[in-house]
Amino acid sequence: GVFAVDLLRKLQEQRRPYEASQGETDRIYRKSLERIVRSTEDGARDIRTVLAGAAEEFRAVRTVAGPRKPLIAIVGEIFMRDNPFCSGFLVERLERLGAETIMAPFIEWMTYSTLRYTRDSLWKRDWKGYLRSKAQGLFMRIIMRGLTGAIEGSADLSLDLGVEEMLEACGPYVHRDYDGDPPIALGSAGLLAERGISGVVHLMPFTCLPGTIVSGVTGSFRADHANIPWANIDFDGQEDSGIETRLQAFMYQASEFSRGHNGEPPHVSTPSEPDREACPRVLSPR
Repeated sequence: GVFAVDLLRKLQEQRRPYEASQGETDRIYRKSLERIVRSTEDGARDIRTVLAGAAEEFRAVRTVAGPRKPLIAIVGEIFMRDNPFCSGFLVERLERLGAETIMAPFIEWMTYSTLRYTRDSLWKRDWKGYLRSKAQGLFMRIIMRGLTGAIEGSADLSLDLGVEEMLEACGPYVHRDYDGDPPIALGSAGLLAERGISGVVHLMPFTCLPGTIVSGVTGSFRADHANIPWANIDFDGQEDSGIETRLQAFMYQASEFSRGHNGEPPHVSTPSEPDREACPRVLSPR
């Protein structure tokens, strides 16, 4: 059920910025979400069929012809990403300013937790736990492969990332064994920056330590990725009129960045090992 909703949101975020009839995409999303919930309550036996039906409806949405809008990756604290009330309806605000968004899926955290289960079991020499973690990972991959097949042809899956890829890519900024949001936020942002996105919005709760770590290496990240626009936005539950102004400035930068690279991935420089030693910025697990 969790993964089906992730895929449903992918269909929504790829269609809504281009819909010809405002509100049509959200209407299909709400109706399909109710069907997924009912399917999950009944054991999810028909969830692939439900998802395939939703994909067909999304595919039938009439869209406005034109160039692709600047693609903005949304990373950061997992609950805020998935709860629009906590993030001040950030996705909708970015879309109104001319963006298409790509948000990290919730299943990413479940996959990450499974990998940590495997890692910790090896550290503890807990062989029973190790086998359980492997079985858990295999079970998830089988489900994910089956459900992804239900929307092929209706959604662009070329930017889907594996958690292992993210943990390999986060190395210049934070150690992969730092448990929490930073490795997957920075790893996914780095991989997507190489694949043609035009900006990154990083969400975090006010005073969040992991979020502050990500914010602390933003300058280094941007320097390594053609100065890609990046906005760190923290929320404390109250609306801040300054956020709208920041988003407007961010989207102007993202539009210029997209235009400057003609939608192509920018040249990305990777810091060399001597450079990292001369100016340390890699955070260890401790």
